[in-house]
Amino acid sequence: MTAGNLRIAFVHLELFGPEDGIIRMAHENEAVAITSTLESLGHEEIQVPGMESLLKSIVTGKYREWDLAFNISHGLHGKANDAQVPGILEAYQITSTFSDAGTLALCQDKSKANLFWFKIMLEHYEISTAPFAVDKRQLKNSHHAKSLSSYPWFVKPNIEAFSKGVVPSNRDQTPEELESAIKVLRQKFPQRDILVETFLPGQEFTVGILGTGCQARVIGMATFTWKQANTQSSHQLIDFHLHGRSNVIDGLAEKVIVDINHPGVKKVCEISLRAWNALGCRDGGRVDIRLDGESKPHVLEINPIPGLWNGISFSKLLESIVDNALDRKEITCCTHIIATS
Repeated sequence: MTAGNLRIAFVHLELFGPEDGIIRMAHENEAVAITSTLESLGHEEIQVPGMESLLKSIVTGKYREWDLAFNISHGLHGKANDAQVPGILEAYQITSTFSDAGTLALCQDKSKANLFWFKIMLEHYEISTAPFAVDKRQLKNSHHAKSLSSYPWFVKPNIEAFSKGVVPSNRDQTPEELESAIKVLRQKFPQRDILVETFLPGQEFTVGILGTGCQARVIGMATFTWKQANTQSSHQLIDFHLHGRSNVIDGLAEKVIVDINHPGVKKVCEISLRAWNALGCRDGGRVDIRLDGESKPHVLEINPIPGLWNGISFSKLLESIVDNALDRKEITCCTHIIATS
């Protein structure tokens, strides 16, 4: 149980823009739900709406009054923008929730170098990911060249938050379709590399994870059930413009909860936890998994700083996240005392 009366700085963003503009933002009711829940748990919640407010608190020294920072903020500029706020918090030794700057940079920045290490690290731990190349010109030079030698392929920009840039036309059956899809994405995302992956035709799962290290566990899982089967594949793609709007996607598909104790998803749970721990993720987040044609699970993405939605056990969820962060603070304090004694 979390001790009450903590002074918790709630670092978040209140940004709204066009659907294809600024998409790294808190969900409409997320900040309100977190604020009210932290207060109901007996904590004093201090609003820190974004980078500028955080920096002002650092400069004025107000941050020294905080026991903990509950961070769901995202940076706005640069390839590793999601790591900016955690990096500042680490620099000033402010204990915060969720993964550290290094893990966030690795998981969220899909630049050539980081994507390579993200994939290589998972492969080192024998965790499957979709065979890939950065841009069409690298298909033959990729160490996955054999797997990428036949269609279908799937292309996407190297920014995966909220599935941005993912539309059904990204699935390509011919070299001509591949070239056309890459051209469209280059025009839309001129500063981004374009990834070419082997298309995984199986079912996709979003796996919610709570905890750190050996205490991490799967707490929920969701997938989509399609109303109309596609003759090419029974598991279609969620258009970015429809992603996350509701449980029913334009009458085409329904988001459904999966029983995590069902034997059929045991491997999905296992690979999600292995990937979570392999990259050093903390407290809570999600892992996206998609099956190949032989029902083998592959890691698509790891989100170490996910959106949080109010639900039946929301209070227990936040309590557990805060507890995890406090455990790290106690360990850090004890280490500092031993080192200076």
